[in-house]
Amino acid sequence: PAHVRRRWRFARRHSQNPYEALADHAQGILGRANRPQPLRRRGRHQASQSKPTEAPGDANHQGASADIRPQNQAGATGRTYCGGLRRGEALALVWEDVDFENARLRIRKQYGKEKVLKDPKTAKSRRTISIDSQTVDYLRDWRTRQQTIFAEAGAEQQANSPVCSNELCGFLDPDNFSRWRRKFFVKEGLAHYANETVYTDKCGIERVKHSGYVGPNFHALRRAQATLLVAGGVDPKTVQARLGHESLNTTLNIYAEEVGENDRKAADFMGELLRD
Repeated sequence: PAHVRRRWRFARRHSQNPYEALADHAQGILGRANRPQPLRRRGRHQASQSKPTEAPGDANHQGASADIRPQNQAGATGRTYCGGLRRGEALALVWEDVDFENARLRIRKQYGKEKVLKDPKTAKSRRTISIDSQTVDYLRDWRTRQQTIFAEAGAEQQANSPVCSNELCGFLDPDNFSRWRRKFFVKEGLAHYANETVYTDKCGIERVKHSGYVGPNFHALRRAQATLLVAGGVDPKTVQARLGHESLNTTLNIYAEEVGENDRKAADFMGELLRD
């Protein structure tokens, strides 16, 4: 993504460690996503008349859901950024897949639009990868907070509980997660919507509908990691194993495409200088 390349170039120009700079950049974005979000008023009459929706027999469910959503979705984005996971692989993680002692993640399943756990995309997608100390600390802290949230919802956190859980303590819906991710990228200035439509709903409340998302998708985080690792001197076979690519050519092609794009920009820039 462009914002990653800009941060990388800035770090190199100012004699900073580019990998530490990118880690700080990601941490700042995810930190903003983890802040509790205030509830929005939906209208003068609805604000006073609407009641929280609770699961049957679950008085504490609403309080849990207000806290659990940003934490889980930001966590999935952060783990993908740091570990190069696919969306389905991040959403399928359960706590027994997290090896805190050895700082590793075991990728064994994926959770897709069918909303069932299934085998990964390819045989090489089933893998074990190392994670950095910041990710370990984040996951350890989140596991403790999730225990409290589960208890308030009348559930018990177990080894097969999803790391990224929804309001019902189950797996996050991939489509709901993608909608949140697009809004988050737009909020952070990484993307924008091409169209904005103002309309009035059946209750007479004016609302705004956005469409035509323009910006990086979730898979761009994997491409960014492949490019940065190869550019940083990590051998392509290690990058292939880390990302779970079936073929080494896939890894090399991602890097070649990125380098080719930057080379074209360099040529155009030099052409502008000569023209002046």
